[in-house]
Amino acid sequence: MNQKQVLRKHVLSYGIVLGITLSVVELLAFFMGMLFSPIVSNIFLIIVMLSVLLAVKKYRDTEMTGFISFGEAFLVGLFICIIAGIIWAIYRFVQYSLAPYLVEEILYQNLESFKNSQMDKQFIEQIEKASKLFITPIFLAVQTLVVNMTFGGSLLSLFIASLLRRIKPIQ
Repeated sequence: MNQKQVLRKHVLSYGIVLGITLSVVELLAFFMGMLFSPIVSNIFLIIVMLSVLLAVKKYRDTEMTGFISFGEAFLVGLFICIIAGIIWAIYRFVQYSLAPYLVEEILYQNLESFKNSQMDKQFIEQIEKASKLFITPIFLAVQTLVVNMTFGGSLLSLFIASLLRRIKPIQ
């Protein structure tokens, strides 16, 4: 296999496993009544960080003979996050479509945080109207993919790439 095929296989394997893992953890949190718990958010973060770190390290050590550039390490991590994000976003879309009361709970929690702040009442009412338009299953799925896994994954991949990069010495 050439290098592109090896990279594609590695990224797909780790991305699919990560996406399924995040979906299963979210399903478990749902059944345990902890879906909106900060603890679960931290668990998601730890799973993503460790998965990307281990995947990039394994790719570097097994496929790249122990050497990887910053750019290659960054792309491996980012592509893994995007693949996982697609799977997780699909899961979230299905979950929030089948259980619309979860969307209502998200809306309620967001509005409560605004009401507890020192913001103007009219402004809070405008936020409430806008939130009802935008907090939908498709919006939450897109947010998962774009904000959480693509943007967050790129920041994480930058950090991991800086840790794991190893340039071949010139001989």
